Amino acid sequence: GMAVFSFYHHEAEVVAPKTGDLALFRFIATEMPSPLAGLLLAAMLAAVMSMLDSGVNSLATVLTKDFYVRLDRGITEASQVTFAKWTAVLVGLFAVVVALMLAAVSEGRFGGREGGEDAVDSVMTVSYVWMALDSVLPGIFLLAVLSRRATADHAWIAIVSGWAGSVALIIAYFMSQHSDPDRSLSMMFIGFGGLVITCVVGFAVTRFAPRRPVAELAGKTIWTFE
Repeated sequence: GMAVFSFYHHEAEVVAPKTGDLALFRFIATEMPSPLAGLLLAAMLAAVMSMLDSGVNSLATVLTKDFYVRLDRGITEASQVTFAKWTAVLVGLFAVVVALMLAAVSEGRFGGREGGEDAVDSVMTVSYVWMALDSVLPGIFLLAVLSRRATADHAWIAIVSGWAGSVALIIAYFMSQHSDPDRSLSMMFIGFGGLVITCVVGFAVTRFAPRRPVAELAGKTIWTFE
């Protein structure tokens, strides 16, 4: 990225892209020789496909093992594989539909701004919201490895509290965006707020719980790790 930025900064006769996000793609399309450009694009597509299929397979596995199997303990391995395959197909189709909708929005087909601004705003907003909701996970991890009193019930209380706090902060963020976009809350603050709420509530509710047996926690916390 820095090399491409330096290239367009020092080569005055070369037409620079309108936004920095397009700089690398403009450089590949106009400046690189054809064999290297094709190989680089193929490598980029392979990396994207590897990331996407890992996410789809992980989601299918979680839905199969944590939800489908628990509905009926007698479910066979063949049924689990079939369910996971169909889950992967549905998740993939959903991702394709969402991508096509964002592409349509970026082209102004639904009355939005042309040039991709609406699509960029939509993608960034969704990523910020998920980041804020995911911020509770490090708090749960810290609760599990640092507390000798925490149980599953305590973890759920911390998760729900963190999510509730994150949702409240997200609502405050959108309200500030609507009232005064130049002085709105930062989504980084929202994510950090959810993490703090999760940690504070989690350790507070475990403070009055009895310590769990050492044998039960062997190798699971920093205090009982051998």
